[in-house]
Amino acid sequence: MNELQMGMEALRSGDLKRARSLLAEAIAKAPLNADAYEGLATVLEQQGRIELARDLCETALGQLPEALFLHRKAVSLNLELNDLESAERAAERFVLAFEDNSDSWLALGDVRAKSGKTDRALRAYQHAQERTDDDWRPWHRMGLIHEKKEDIRSACVAFRNAARVAPENHRPLRALARMLKKQNKPEEALEVFNRAQALAQAEADQNTH
Repeated sequence: MNELQMGMEALRSGDLKRARSLLAEAIAKAPLNADAYEGLATVLEQQGRIELARDLCETALGQLPEALFLHRKAVSLNLELNDLESAERAAERFVLAFEDNSDSWLALGDVRAKSGKTDRALRAYQHAQERTDDDWRPWHRMGLIHEKKEDIRSACVAFRNAARVAPENHRPLRALARMLKKQNKPEEALEVFNRAQALAQAEADQNTH
């Protein structure tokens, strides 16, 4: 068993100190191994060393520009640090590396939404939706942006599309019920809300088994 394998095993068992030492050694021996960077970044994050984890990802991306995890983690760590400017740069870099991946556009939209750039966030979510047919998240996020802009009709359309793509997911249905209520459609709103509640309960029951 090599350092990477032992380090990941230590991470899974919760021995973060040993995991950090072994994974750092794995990187020293194989500086182009994305899995070792992923493991060490996870260790640092769990230790609360968020800045160190972010800096590790940024350094690693210079050598591994096509490592999907490192792009995603760089965005999320910058958000955790509330460094929205760096998060947006990281998300833009993610899009440049994975332009056809809906997750990269979702990440960019999320950062811009958090920064209050609602129109630019909406465009990013639209790009994400164009790259996938079976992901409810772009539609749901577009709905949230429309709701924030108080465009209830557009929000309703987006949440309906999200619910169509993921009929077993309670989240878009709850959002749709909220919009229907604002459109003064109490009966339909109640029907949709009850469906959402039933799905949410089924999900909770499944998670307890």
